[in-house]
Amino acid sequence: MPLMFGTAGEYHGPSTAYEGMVARSLQGFWLAFTKDPKECLRNLGWGSNEDDSAEVIGGENVTVEHIKVSQLDTC
Repeated sequence: MPLMFGTAGEYHGPSTAYEGMVARSLQGFWLAFTKDPKECLRNLGWGSNEDDSAEVIGGENVTVEHIKVSQLDTC
């Protein structure tokens, strides 16, 4: 939650640059959702469960990664 609200560095010590990037991504997704809840994820390039796709936020060395749902157990 602290990453989503931009308060991560206020509670557990300073945030890393990577944590800042993840926080900005999360905040951008929420903002896009408030502007267009029906189409925002599609407009951001996200797939759907119907096409066996998922997004990993805050993964290894990338802030957002598009993967297949079948890969979720390996993340």
